[in-house]
Amino acid sequence: MFFLLLAPYMAYAQTDSVCCGDSVSEAWAEANKDRIEKMTRSEWLKLPTDGIRRAAYTRFTPEQRVQFWKDKLTDIAADDKLSEKEKSHVMKLYDFIDSHQGLFTGKQITPEQETEVNAFMAGWMQTAERQFRWSRQMVYSIAASGEEMVIKYEND
Repeated sequence: MFFLLLAPYMAYAQTDSVCCGDSVSEAWAEANKDRIEKMTRSEWLKLPTDGIRRAAYTRFTPEQRVQFWKDKLTDIAADDKLSEKEKSHVMKLYDFIDSHQGLFTGKQITPEQETEVNAFMAGWMQTAERQFRWSRQMVYSIAASGEEMVIKYEND
């Protein structure tokens, strides 16, 4: 389940080769390797197209990928539109990523790691949807997309 959710970005973290990019985006990323090496999530968000953002993300180091997600979750946890309990829930995902940085190395994970990740994410999503009434769109925007969070509750 976790990998289905994070497929757009985690899939890139699972390979050092470029997958799924268009030639214009790949050419841009190749020409901007030095810029990408130092790129933050804030700079990434300003890139002009999804293709260029994907191409840049594929070239992030494992450390950049971890920091990317930590920055995103920190920003979300600072959002005044969320309750303190919701912010705490977001930080549980932050803590999981912080303690499982090996997921972002580009190496194949073991079946045991996959089971652990899936169990954590299933519980995290269940709490998000049942306790906080977060829509699937909101959960995806937090845990699966590098883009900004979409605040949407069920029955809104």
